[in-house]
Amino acid sequence: ASMVSVPLPAGWLPPLAGPLFPMNILLGAVWTPNPEDADISAYKLELEGEGIYRITRAQLAAQAIDADEIDALDLSRVRLYYLGEELAVTIHDQDADDTLDADDYIEFYAQAVSSQYAKYTRKNVYWMVSDGSGIPLRVDTLDGSLAGGSDPGTHRYTVRLEEDQTYLLNSPGSDSLDRWIFSAMARGDEIIHAQAGLPVEFTLSTPYVGGGNQGRLTIRMFGKYDMMHQASIVVNGADYGTHTWFGIGFSEVVIEDVNLLEGDNLVSVTCLSGEDKIQFDWLEITYDRQFTAETDRLAFTHDGGYRYLLTGFTSLDLIFYDITDPNQILRVENHDLFGPGPYTIDFEDQPGETKSYVAMTADQAETQMTIIEDVASSLADPDDGADYI
Repeated sequence: ASMVSVPLPAGWLPPLAGPLFPMNILLGAVWTPNPEDADISAYKLELEGEGIYRITRAQLAAQAIDADEIDALDLSRVRLYYLGEELAVTIHDQDADDTLDADDYIEFYAQAVSSQYAKYTRKNVYWMVSDGSGIPLRVDTLDGSLAGGSDPGTHRYTVRLEEDQTYLLNSPGSDSLDRWIFSAMARGDEIIHAQAGLPVEFTLSTPYVGGGNQGRLTIRMFGKYDMMHQASIVVNGADYGTHTWFGIGFSEVVIEDVNLLEGDNLVSVTCLSGEDKIQFDWLEITYDRQFTAETDRLAFTHDGGYRYLLTGFTSLDLIFYDITDPNQILRVENHDLFGPGPYTIDFEDQPGETKSYVAMTADQAETQMTIIEDVASSLADPDDGADYI
């Protein structure tokens, strides 16, 4: 087989281009390891969950990477990639010798697995390389100096409860539909089962509730049979009515002005539709939360141009980033830090677009990841003889 390059028609997209296969990935216009470049060291980082991560010498050594290989990792040339795009990183090089010594680290922001991939994997894969070409992306700074802005007091915050325990084989819809759900099931009182007619209960924690202690509850449920479904919803002992829908498939109920408790909230759902079964995809509570850290960590999103007082930190050794652009995060500087402990961050941002921030004590930085030194494959070798895979 041979390959011929042809100009692309105006507006052309590959047949599979879309959310799951972005055009730049299908066209190969992204970074990939070059197995023929012996001067590049490449490592795959497998990690779960969103957060600020740190890579240290001890982590690399614990995953059987030789000391000589670690010494060869030139910090001035280190780059990080995710889905083919380079990310900005912070390099802490205490003695400025470009070597990852015991007290040095590489710090970056990692995203949670996106919804389009979450049905396939719990892990994201990042690439760390030591590459001499061009100028590596480094984290820039954001000025957090006070300028007389007002304190909003609270920010809109969402708590989500979702556990992928059971797969729905009979759910209609496209292949992109996420069919992983809870194993819990609400059974009508005409079903022959020990749990028939009993409520299914979920607990969602809402710390530091503000704004009148009210929020919005959303529940995504699945009707198993082709019939009319009825689900009675009770929150913290208060009745919030019955949600009704028809047919095999998902339905979302949204309840405004739910009275919330500080801490745990009990959501109970009872199937009232007789010989019926109702299953659960996820639950969310969105509410106004105070700017108080929980276990030394606070993440929030808010309109720009306000003065924020972030409280509840037990250490002065803090990590504080603007993560609005996950590929180009900014380190917030020139903010005030005060208090006898717990401590408060006092800063202000510029008017404009909505911004997202994360602040935490340094000991809350994520370190759990699998680090694998890359070994070049031969899948692209034309001598292998495959026309396609």
